[in-house]
Amino acid sequence: MKTPKDFRDFLAVRSIVEVRFPRAHKYWDDCGKLIETLETRVNGVTCAGLDAKGFNFVGSDSCPILGARFFWDRVLIEQQSGVSPRKFLESAEEFWRLSALGLGVGHVAGVGHRLWYLLKSEDKKEAEDWLQAQRVWSSVADLGGTPSNDGVVLRAHLTDRSLRLEIGVADVLIRQDRKLTGVLMDTDFTSRKKQPVDSLDLDVFGNENLTWLKHRLHQVIQQ
Repeated sequence: MKTPKDFRDFLAVRSIVEVRFPRAHKYWDDCGKLIETLETRVNGVTCAGLDAKGFNFVGSDSCPILGARFFWDRVLIEQQSGVSPRKFLESAEEFWRLSALGLGVGHVAGVGHRLWYLLKSEDKKEAEDWLQAQRVWSSVADLGGTPSNDGVVLRAHLTDRSLRLEIGVADVLIRQDRKLTGVLMDTDFTSRKKQPVDSLDLDVFGNENLTWLKHRLHQVIQQ
């Protein structure tokens, strides 16, 4: 394995956005109408049913959304594999905006954006050996501990959000028939800023996170 030179050396594996808000009691009254609106306006999504976590949606193969869910206090949307992150964020913003309108959401309590990026290896042994030679692992050893391939967690406060970054060796299921091994960079951007619903743009929030990763992610792991 080689140390990444830039963001293009990472394989995008997973992307999920989640918005939380105070309980929207219209959830109990207008779900049928909201489901119809989402299936009509968000191209390729279909409601797959209801469980204890809310109404679940699945996306067609051509849809940027793999799956989504709305409940009375949150909306969660996951990206389809192989889709442009920016196309996904456009669709996610549309799904969120329609859900917020249908549920009568007035304020947002928090928003999160979790992304997985993988540096591929031939096997776990190669990934473990490579990772142990990196600066972040040496820093853990300097503290008197033993670095663990289960993961090292780094946290940072950015200008208007927080970042949690976990680095470790993992097997990642890309599709049902494809599994990859390597060093997984599990990044989680969160903001707990309470704000009016109209001031949150998921597309903008997500693209700001992608810009940070593009310029910074490869610098985290250096020899």
